[in-house]
Amino acid sequence: MRRKAFSMALVVVLLFIVYGCVSVEGPTIQASPGFVPKKVYGYSYDKMWDKALSSLKKEKIMLASINKESGIIATDYIQGQTLDYAALSTVDYRYKYQITFEKINTSKTQVEITCRLEKREMLKGGSAREAVEQLKPYQDVTFKEKEQAKILEYWLYEQIEKSL
Repeated sequence: MRRKAFSMALVVVLLFIVYGCVSVEGPTIQASPGFVPKKVYGYSYDKMWDKALSSLKKEKIMLASINKESGIIATDYIQGQTLDYAALSTVDYRYKYQITFEKINTSKTQVEITCRLEKREMLKGGSAREAVEQLKPYQDVTFKEKEQAKILEYWLYEQIEKSL
């Protein structure tokens, strides 16, 4: 009976060590509590465009493409959080934005920010396995993790609104 209790306790401790030890690295981005973006702004197209670009520059977000005529700014990937699950695996997140501008009239502009969130999980162990895991592509998880994508979108809206 004593041996069975010891074995059970050992299993619980091992499970805690394996599943309970999670370290998180990387930026934690959040909009202010209660923040809701306007999306339609009482500023000209040119002013909103310039403010969005200056906000991206201030936050050191690199651009992948920019086309003022079509009203689209696409950012490069931004490294998100890395979750390290003790002896099991590591999960890396990255994301990028697309910002779309639409001129409503001379003094109103609609801004739509869309975040694409991706993750890659790598199992730990063995050098051959690690080498193969490094080749795994990131997977789009925007649909599965809508709330996290929304948090990232709201954060960028807030940065742009602060600059107005």
